[in-house]
Amino acid sequence: MVKKLVLIFAVLAIAAAVAGTLPTGHSNYKITLFRPALLNGTEFKAGDCVLTLNFVDSKATLTQGKTSVVAPAKIESVDQKFDVTAVRLNSDGGKQNIGAIEIGGTKTRVTLNP
Repeated sequence: MVKKLVLIFAVLAIAAAVAGTLPTGHSNYKITLFRPALLNGTEFKAGDCVLTLNFVDSKATLTQGKTSVVAPAKIESVDQKFDVTAVRLNSDGGKQNIGAIEIGGTKTRVTLNP
């Protein structure tokens, strides 16, 4: 009986220790747009946004206030960390579309609508 009780507590302790280290498949990053830009036809104003990456589904969600857009994304890791966060814009008929985001302090590059 005592052995079973000790074994149960040991299993619970290991489960509790490992639970905080498992990846969720999502990461959030704060980015700043310095000019208005479009993502999937939705306009985002200049200012702060939150970029949420879903590694499982290869999707990125960009949120600014009540505006939120989900887009297919190619999430890749490069050899060196990016010094600063850079938002790469593509010009299309006078409109600026978000093409890629390099996340400062990480090795992560996100290409949107690959």
